[in-house]
Amino acid sequence: MSKANKERIYNRYLTVCQGDVLLINFGKGSNGCRTKGTRPCVVISNDSSIKAEGRFFVVPLYRNPSKSVNVEDILIRPVDCRGLRYEEYANPMNTVLAVKCRVIKKIGHIKNDSIVKELTVALWDQVGENAG
Repeated sequence: MSKANKERIYNRYLTVCQGDVLLINFGKGSNGCRTKGTRPCVVISNDSSIKAEGRFFVVPLYRNPSKSVNVEDILIRPVDCRGLRYEEYANPMNTVLAVKCRVIKKIGHIKNDSIVKELTVALWDQVGENAG
């Protein structure tokens, strides 16, 4: 069985939930955004919207905090998610829409619910600032 077929079978049975940490392939990324290549991401979409749409919003994780003064990065430690090896920073401003076919594997799930809540609140604060 080829690698592509194995990935399709894996993605077919993959269940994605809010708070999951997934390894996602974003491709070479020539669209001008910072997110490209393969990197870990936190799912911030709620479970009902993931089931209804099949797509979900993720926040990519980076090892270094962003250099922007106006942005607060949220620190995620390996203690909060068993699959992470290093401390990672999540920036809600970099939210990306993802689909299951881009998922390479599920790394883990964030055990600390306050981190997921903090990410969603920060995202809604950004939406509120842009709308007003």
